[in-house]
Amino acid sequence: MALAIKISNDSGAGVTAYMLKASSLKIQHARSPIAIPMPGTDPILLDLGQWKLNITVTGDTDFTGHDENDGAIAIADRDDLEYILNPTSTNSWHDQVITLTDDTNSGATTYTVKISGLTLEKADAKDYYTFTLAMVGFLD
Repeated sequence: MALAIKISNDSGAGVTAYMLKASSLKIQHARSPIAIPMPGTDPILLDLGQWKLNITVTGDTDFTGHDENDGAIAIADRDDLEYILNPTSTNSWHDQVITLTDDTNSGATTYTVKISGLTLEKADAKDYYTFTLAMVGFLD
């Protein structure tokens, strides 16, 4: 069963949203204290109290031109994922904050994220791509 993962942005001209055919969602909360090495003694550790959120979504996506819908929301295919990441496209999400919503279980969890990477992989004789979408952000 696919996870109910939705990504959306609000560009000021309206909200654009896509459902992802996600098979896994990985959420990592991490702290990054600063370690300053000191000659002849232990390093100085500075903890600024900041948490970093890393989110990785993996799943399958169709080829270009498969305009499927889940209700009123389009299911992202390969060209949709590449188009929103292209900083030169007219509808780029490159400089915008993205909302990722996990509606899989009762009650939605929402994260504010920026996309840090997209990997698309096509295996031989498959009619779809496997994607890995990496994001960084914080919990709303």
